[in-house]
Amino acid sequence: KKRERLLTSIFGEPANDASQPTPSSDAILGEQIATLADALAELSPDQRRVVELRHFEQLPFDEIGRRLGRSANAAQLLHARGLARLSVTMTPK
Repeated sequence: KKRERLLTSIFGEPANDASQPTPSSDAILGEQIATLADALAELSPDQRRVVELRHFEQLPFDEIGRRLGRSANAAQLLHARGLARLSVTMTPK
């Protein structure tokens, strides 16, 4: 579910009703999760951690900054750069 939330934040809401999954939508979701895992691995450690804390643990930026020893603004910038890189990496060529 946590990775699905991140996928939704990157790709938007799924086109079909998520409460009624189909074999096709399950396959697409599986591919997107695998692609996301690969893309997360390509981020810098700090970017990856900020994205994980924000989307998987749903923490506010002030808490993320505190955990990383940075300001909330620095955490927001890392997050924005991480999402931008994820978006580029995950966009089909």
